Amino acid sequence: MIIGTFTQNPAGGYVGRIDTAGLNLTDVVFEKRETGVNFALSAEHHGQTFEVGAAWQKSGEFGDYLSVKLDSPLFIVPINATMKLKGSDAGVFALRWNRRKDEE
Repeated sequence: MIIGTFTQNPAGGYVGRIDTAGLNLTDVVFEKRETGVNFALSAEHHGQTFEVGAAWQKSGEFGDYLSVKLDSPLFIVPINATMKLKGSDAGVFALRWNRRKDEE
């Protein structure tokens, strides 16, 4: 299920929104990091910026992608998602929710 859409920004990161049944964030930014995680995710809410997750760049059978972990005190468990690093023809990257294997 697609829970977010993003476009690439000039700084090498991504900017967009996340919309799910319980989480609606606009102005979500994937900020490139030099050490540790590849990207830190932040969002703005009521004029304050807060961290909402992290992403690691990986390669797999279907190409390069970001493994994303969204976390918040509102969640019982973190949300796992992936974003392929090949955008649509319009330059849009889709963030897809991945169900944990023990939830199936």
